[in-house]
Amino acid sequence: GGAWTTSTLSAGSSSAGLGDGTVAGSQTIAVTYSGDSNFSGGSASTVLTITQAPQTISFAPLASPVNYGVSPISLSATGGSSGNPITFSVASGPASASGSTLTIDSANGNHPYRMTSQGSDLYITTQGGSGNSKLAIVDISNPGSPTLASLTTGLSTSMNGIGIQGTSLFVTYYGNSEIQSWNVQNPRAPVAISALSVCSNPYGGMVINGNYAYVPCPNMGGTGQISIVNISNPAAMSVVGTVTAMTGTNPTSLSVQNNVLYMINPSEPSQSYVSAYSLANPAAPTLLGQAQVAHSPQYLTANGTTVLTTAGDSGGIQSINFSNPSSPVVSSPTGPCVSYTENTIFYSGNYALVSCNSTGFYLVNTSNPAALSVVGSIGSWITDP
Repeated sequence: GGAWTTSTLSAGSSSAGLGDGTVAGSQTIAVTYSGDSNFSGGSASTVLTITQAPQTISFAPLASPVNYGVSPISLSATGGSSGNPITFSVASGPASASGSTLTIDSANGNHPYRMTSQGSDLYITTQGGSGNSKLAIVDISNPGSPTLASLTTGLSTSMNGIGIQGTSLFVTYYGNSEIQSWNVQNPRAPVAISALSVCSNPYGGMVINGNYAYVPCPNMGGTGQISIVNISNPAAMSVVGTVTAMTGTNPTSLSVQNNVLYMINPSEPSQSYVSAYSLANPAAPTLLGQAQVAHSPQYLTANGTTVLTTAGDSGGIQSINFSNPSSPVVSSPTGPCVSYTENTIFYSGNYALVSCNSTGFYLVNTSNPAALSVVGSIGSWITDP
């Protein structure tokens, strides 16, 4: 430690001060008296503990969220009495810090995969983050300023399909070949209820109609099928039937409108189709008609008799008019994605929300299904708080 100042004994006592330069920690203090003509010399010691002095560091807030591809971000912090330099590091997430610069390395946070909505909440399955997939619930009561209400970990890394019925939410898992039910009466605290095995490797395009969930399962290199699940009791779901897809095709996405089930059937390398089925008997759908579409589409949604599909390798989306199921009319593919739109189209009124693999969400005007147009972008990645 530092040096103590010395003092002369007077009237049986003395005091001394601790000099500059003493560091925090335990300091042993020794006292020695050399003696005089009346008293012999002596010494004693004690331990003085010096704690670290507090210091305040001010860290300038960062803009959040940011999209992948953003320029390196300058970091700024001030304060600290120790004189030591302030250093920056990334505690978690797809970024790196060098000096006072933050660089976004990749977009491998929890990126949106499938979504559905009810009331003022948007329910989204996510993939790509650390650990298991997560169920994200977003408050959209103010559409111009959506906020993340909850982010809850699922069964595995492969959560994909999603659908909602009242206060019960259902998600599928590709790797687990399961459907899982959740209680979302409180969207801020969803509770998992039960899980059930379905057809192998269910894809993300599950749809719910009444007391039934229709789960598409591709069989790459073969012919896929749909599991029909009775979900009237979310705690005791059961598989009650199957639909076999067209030979050599693999259902990936479904939509229901006016008791008609629409199924997208991509095929490698053959032609791809959208099929329409009557749900007069919900446990045993019957084929009404089909339309050939762009190669390898992955997702569809419907509004009335208009169906929107992703346009596979060419990017973007296209529409199919099924007002006459035996002779549907198909439009040419159009934006917004530059290539291979894979994930989601969400239909609402005269607009569709399209999720592109690497560039986030786009809003498409669908008032004229034969001439779709992109009207804006509304965001990208969902990250752990």
